[in-house]
Amino acid sequence: AGERVHGTVLVFHGFSNRPAQMELLGQYLYDNGFNVYAPTLAGQDTDPPETSWPRVQIKPQYKNALVTKLGDRLVGRLSRIPDPMNPSGSPSAPNTEAEAMQSATDALEEDGDDVDGGDFRLREYFTAATTETEDNAEARRLFAKYFVSSHKRFHDDAQARLDEVRPLGGAFYTVGLSVGGAVALSLAEANPGVIRRVVVHAPFLAVANPLPRTAVGLLGPLDIMKMNWGYDFPLAAITAAARFGGVVRTPSARAKMAGVPTFMVLTATDRAADVPIDEEFYKGIGGRTDNRGGAHRFYKYPKEAQVPHPMTDPREKQSGTGFSNRYWKPLYRETLRFLVEGEVNTAAFDNNRLEPGSVWNLPVP
Repeated sequence: AGERVHGTVLVFHGFSNRPAQMELLGQYLYDNGFNVYAPTLAGQDTDPPETSWPRVQIKPQYKNALVTKLGDRLVGRLSRIPDPMNPSGSPSAPNTEAEAMQSATDALEEDGDDVDGGDFRLREYFTAATTETEDNAEARRLFAKYFVSSHKRFHDDAQARLDEVRPLGGAFYTVGLSVGGAVALSLAEANPGVIRRVVVHAPFLAVANPLPRTAVGLLGPLDIMKMNWGYDFPLAAITAAARFGGVVRTPSARAKMAGVPTFMVLTATDRAADVPIDEEFYKGIGGRTDNRGGAHRFYKYPKEAQVPHPMTDPREKQSGTGFSNRYWKPLYRETLRFLVEGEVNTAAFDNNRLEPGSVWNLPVP
């Protein structure tokens, strides 16, 4: 009672995870003067994923035309593609991935005459599946023609959570990891003058490699592939997350973010989010990676730090790498500093022994 409250921060976890992924950071922000609301991201705590998670799906009439005739051939040729969000990292993976993707693309192109017919056109399907749509009227038309998608649910569910806490009044902030980072940005874009500052850790605005990015766009909607991270979920769910990231980074959306101070933290060893595209987005909202001037701030962990995509929880490791974030203490402290002051001390990220002890006794900036 009587203690100062900085405001309310909405904290969003990453793809296929739970609010507990952000538990330590949320507790730290709460202990340092924020109301914290960490909602579940778009039904990601609900089973089965095939019906509960946002997905992009080809319309039934086109699925019959495409999958019935080419499905077995595509699955056979694509069976060697590694998980696009958790690749194996083996030396042979990029070549195997390239060969498999090229083989699948060849199958679609070689057999296009088998599936063209009625109002289905293979070239249109390629365009609809692989082109950003929000600022492209023709791609948007084709996407609506061929697909049913719930990717905007990522934003809509988060907007409903923000509306729940608006009666608290005061300042509002958003923080997010991975797809949660895209959600944090989306809320700021859609609520000008409401969200005071944004912090994003490895925001998932596009899949990390052009080849799996194409595979996710082309194959996810066909419901012929599943991923397994200890449980099965459809590739179509990653397609929806990637499609949502494309919505967040359109030029019109970036323009809305220019006036919202944003702190972006990336890692050079990210194997899920496309780092150059994240950097392009940051520059597109007026940010400078050298942090000279302006209200936006930036830091990228170097390759030798071996910080994984899921960087926020130090207990979490990236599948297949053994990477973990031993630099979590300065990450938490600079996240708090930016939310309170609008500034960061990037030099602090170089020291993983910044302060002894657990998150509970991290110092206030």
